[in-house]
Amino acid sequence: MSVCGNNCRQTLRRRSAGSGPKAQRDRHPESIQQNPEGCALNAGESKSILSRRLFARGAAAAAAIVFISTLWPGSAQTPQQQGRNDDYRKYYDFNAYDRTRRDARPATSRTVQKTLAEYFHEGDMVEIGCGDGELARLLPKSMLRQLIQTDVFPELLKENPFDTRKMVVDVYDMPFRDGEVPGIISIEVLDALFNGRKVVEEIHRVLKPGSPMIAFFDMQPSHEITMEIFPEDILFPTIRQLPGTIKLDGRSYYLKVNRGELLRALDQHKSRLDPVESAALRSYMNSPARQYAGIFGKGGTETVAAIERLQRILDALEVKHEVINGVESYTKHLLKLLGETGFLVEEAGFRTSAAVVQKSDLPDLTSDCNFLEYSMGFSAENKDPGLSPGEVKVESTIYVIAARKMTESKTFSVQK
Repeated sequence: MSVCGNNCRQTLRRRSAGSGPKAQRDRHPESIQQNPEGCALNAGESKSILSRRLFARGAAAAAAIVFISTLWPGSAQTPQQQGRNDDYRKYYDFNAYDRTRRDARPATSRTVQKTLAEYFHEGDMVEIGCGDGELARLLPKSMLRQLIQTDVFPELLKENPFDTRKMVVDVYDMPFRDGEVPGIISIEVLDALFNGRKVVEEIHRVLKPGSPMIAFFDMQPSHEITMEIFPEDILFPTIRQLPGTIKLDGRSYYLKVNRGELLRALDQHKSRLDPVESAALRSYMNSPARQYAGIFGKGGTETVAAIERLQRILDALEVKHEVINGVESYTKHLLKLLGETGFLVEEAGFRTSAAVVQKSDLPDLTSDCNFLEYSMGFSAENKDPGLSPGEVKVESTIYVIAARKMTESKTFSVQK
């Protein structure tokens, strides 16, 4: 028995689009940036001059515009969060993401392109947290001309191979004026950022009234961000069998236990518990995100054994618990933030697309299966007798949220 390894959401290897609270760099004239012509712009000027150039049409719009800014750590950051900014290579395994997404792209691209075509009829699309260019890989050249890629890491933008306009942008403090941006898009970014409310508020600030914000999710939400949603509870890993397969899913679900009730149960039953097991449980409670990462870092049967051990302890304590789904919990939380901030949510749910490709186009496929199903970081291989020899059907399911900045009312609603 082993935990399914096809979900590549690696511990502390997440994409981040920014960090820290509102920085003051945009108000300091001594903070110097460079425009495409090499002339120095102070930060105050960059908000207007650079932004006008960024969204200009014609020949100037084809130029790559790079906005160089300082990464501000922010007083609210933990050393763990700051570490991700200091050395992104230490925490970001884009190769792991690529391995999981590669075969699904023919189908995923259909969902992404269809969605963007429905909500973007004109104007530029600003992508936050572009990383190494996953979203750009899914777009045709015609859409790339509308795309402005941004990320907090200058190194990633330099390595990004796509011929697009680029900016270094901290998503918590974007260098745009209020109501200036015609649209914002992202893939697998919002669920990897701490302080989601601050991110949503900043997106709302820079968007033009009535403009769309489209967020794609093709992986499981970060366990750290999921845990941040439930500050009064402890989330424990649990294992469930994936429907229709023999694979075990140890990443999609959690056991949610109230912290206070768990502490009271520990004190009440401490004489019944083995001291080693009691220490193990308290250790997990003290740093659940790190302990969760350590459990899945073991891999295989060791991971299963560690999870089962924690569940035995919780059963012995007879403490109330609830099984929650990570995607469901995070998206519900995000939709609430969007509604409270002043967005009209027009779509929120799963979209599935399929494509038929040649097996020779999928070098990682070594089995005789010809039907690949991908869903939120998990994959399954099956057979479709209706396909011709050498053909492979690829099906991809991702979660899509489409919202528009409202002009007046801030009442939460989801358009049906």
